[in-house]
Amino acid sequence: MEKIKALFSEPGPYEHDFNEMLSCELVEKDELWLHIEDVRGMSLSEKRGYLLQGLYSLAKLLQEEPKLANVKKISGMSWIVSKNPKLVQSFGFSVADNLDGLEKQKAEYDERKSDRVVHQNQEPGYAYIEREKFIELYGASKSQKPLLKSVF
Repeated sequence: MEKIKALFSEPGPYEHDFNEMLSCELVEKDELWLHIEDVRGMSLSEKRGYLLQGLYSLAKLLQEEPKLANVKKISGMSWIVSKNPKLVQSFGFSVADNLDGLEKQKAEYDERKSDRVVHQNQEPGYAYIEREKFIELYGASKSQKPLLKSVF
């Protein structure tokens, strides 16, 4: 946890890698973007474990880090959202019907995906969850409870 707190004490953009699969980036005072790395070599159970561990760690950080006090929304834009909306929703996220008003996020997504070979032609979807709901699902009291039994 000290490593995380040290990261957020530095000026400038805030980013954190929770593990080899999940990272986050504070892009606005009130919005935190999630990033999922290409983990095709992992089994579904490994992916589930890394994702849940990262989400629990993020919930703890949201509850303890004063510099994240203004974060109201956790979001992400990815081909994963458009291809698997029910999976994304099973993690508690809402999926936007379209990308209207999300030009900044779409431009960022396009810039990032230019580095990747996979899913170049898949249009992204946008998923989001409000801070309170996220903490309710992944906060300290939930970190030992298994989620998504029927998904994986």
